[in-house]
Amino acid sequence: GPLGIAPINRCVLMEAGGKNSTSDEVLALTVQSFVSSGFMYDMHNINCNPFFSSPEVSQAVIELSGISTVAKIPLVSLRKASKAFLLHVCEAEPMVHRSSPLRAAFSFALKHVLDTPSLLEKEKLKIFVKRGPGSGSKALPARWLPITGGAAQPVLDDDKSRARSSLLSPEMGIQLLGVLNHIESEDHPHARILPAIDR
Repeated sequence: GPLGIAPINRCVLMEAGGKNSTSDEVLALTVQSFVSSGFMYDMHNINCNPFFSSPEVSQAVIELSGISTVAKIPLVSLRKASKAFLLHVCEAEPMVHRSSPLRAAFSFALKHVLDTPSLLEKEKLKIFVKRGPGSGSKALPARWLPITGGAAQPVLDDDKSRARSSLLSPEMGIQLLGVLNHIESEDHPHARILPAIDR
């Protein structure tokens, strides 16, 4: 991790200002979301590069290791990184809040894995669900659930008014998604792309 040892395939060179010279916007946004969520490491960042204070050493390590810029990451490598990201979060089960960079990273990663069905390991895939329905001690907890056969069935709240969600009860055995639930009106830098990817 940061200032520790990270696998080379999880290291990248982001361009200054977060701009990336690639025509594949989704690829660039995927890498950016992986860096924001702490899964990938930007070697131009002092917090991720243990050699940052020694530019000559840093450059030598980057060149010898073959660490790529975003524009040079092959799509097949990004798809493998996406699978690794999904397996990582499904095992670690981190809490995900509405503004968490993990939400965008999960959406992008799942899109890339679904583009290559042979990478999908359904038996290991989990989905984060929000707390509820219910209130107080009777509310179902926020948690990661298997996509099938879990303690509750994850469902998307596609009601823009959010009025139907108030009708749910814990006894129904369903919980609302906490990922794959971006909406166009959301205050997110990629709000125009993520809702389409989630569907």
